[in-house]
Amino acid sequence: MSNIVVNLDGIPIEIKRLKIPLKQLILDIENPCIQYYLDTRLNDNITQEKIKFALAGGNDQYEKLKEHIERNGGINYLI
Repeated sequence: MSNIVVNLDGIPIEIKRLKIPLKQLILDIENPCIQYYLDTRLNDNITQEKIKFALAGGNDQYEKLKEHIERNGGINYLI
């Protein structure tokens, strides 16, 4: 894919756009959208499946994120 320029805090940053299959994505255990579930419902053995459940089952953030990804054709993520 191509490089694009995005503005972060008013500073133009060039990023590389890549297509990554969903199965290769690793969900972030530090995602603030799932902290309630990590704190109250999940045990210490946190897996990708448990993170998926916390994202999808607990709140409307999952649907908002899904709509955002569909509307924008992906996610811009800086490494």
